[in-house]
Amino acid sequence: MIYNLLISHISTIHHKKAVDDTLKKEADILVDTLMYRISNKSFSECINGLEAATFHVRTLFVQWLHANDLSKKIGIENHPKPQNTVHQKLANTLQFIRQKYLKINNFSQKNNTQIVDFKQYTSGHLYEETLQMLREMPGKLRLTAKLFEQDVQLETAILTAQLILDEQATPQDKKFVKELNNYLLNTIERYGAYAIVCGLWQPESIEDQLERNMDILSRIIEIDEGLVFTKPTNVQDLKELLKVN
Repeated sequence: MIYNLLISHISTIHHKKAVDDTLKKEADILVDTLMYRISNKSFSECINGLEAATFHVRTLFVQWLHANDLSKKIGIENHPKPQNTVHQKLANTLQFIRQKYLKINNFSQKNNTQIVDFKQYTSGHLYEETLQMLREMPGKLRLTAKLFEQDVQLETAILTAQLILDEQATPQDKKFVKELNNYLLNTIERYGAYAIVCGLWQPESIEDQLERNMDILSRIIEIDEGLVFTKPTNVQDLKELLKVN
């Protein structure tokens, strides 16, 4: 199984194709590392420094899809919320942010499956190279580097949450799940905000507090990055509003 990279729990059994050995090896290393850290480390120690490994597995996964003619469009399962779990709040949060991620990226929905064009994820670059390339883009396009960072960090956190919910790893740190839950919400909030700033998404209507926070944070980012100009008091008001929310 390919675990929950690319924002969902993707099972290769649906495609009836053998998984590339390199992909399986790298995915297993990432998952085994996370399982060990979940069981033995604090939350911050668990996910720290795994962005490059997550991105590497993502790249291998996309290359495998292309090599096996699975890259045009495949379905990503829309998982129901787990019931009667000891981590029900985390399960609810995971479902919630998946819905927000798919909405932000404007993925179409057919029946109960999200249809994703994986060409947008193809990259021949390593994580740090990709990050630097995005940082060197002109104007506000440089902020796609921040969007990219949030995207990869979100994937790592989602995989962490899924391993816990699937009972493949159990945190010993009592604060772990709470901190993971907050991290997921904060990361999708920043992801949505940078998507707005970069012009990749604009909510037609604000559906909930999270989307309102995304909108507020996007305006703060624009001001901080010098994309718009306003009075310092207005900036502080926005930041206070974000704290209250």
